[in-house]
Amino acid sequence: MDASVGCLVNSISRFIHLVFCQRFKPHHLQHGYKQITEFLKVLNSVLDAVMESRMPPDDALRKECEELDVTLNEARELLERWSLGMSKICSVSRVDSFLMKIQGSSVEICKILRSSLSYGPVIAIFFNIYDCLREIRDVKREKNSRVHSRGSQ
Repeated sequence: MDASVGCLVNSISRFIHLVFCQRFKPHHLQHGYKQITEFLKVLNSVLDAVMESRMPPDDALRKECEELDVTLNEARELLERWSLGMSKICSVSRVDSFLMKIQGSSVEICKILRSSLSYGPVIAIFFNIYDCLREIRDVKREKNSRVHSRGSQ
């Protein structure tokens, strides 16, 4: 498997660890970071299965993993550098932007994996990909319904 998948798995683990070990968590960012970690946990299980399957390298997968790794590092840096002097609106907006990018990249990675595995399906990976896509879709729906309910109040 391509090294980019291993690097992404490592970045995901570091990010999740940072979020859960952060002593001072800005209250207005907690929900966004919690959602990001929920997506990353699901994606991490898919990527672990991919690494165990020893799939041949794929350029599209490598590119998407590298892009997600960059986004993840930016989100981590925001959390590490957050201070009381930062604008709440700006911080929440950036976390929401990271969340949307991570959702999009997660879906793209799952689509790439689904299409590249058609030559020799590995059942465990297909189940993980299906679960990942379903969970991402469900969280997106939940977020959209909350946004709509807030707007109608």
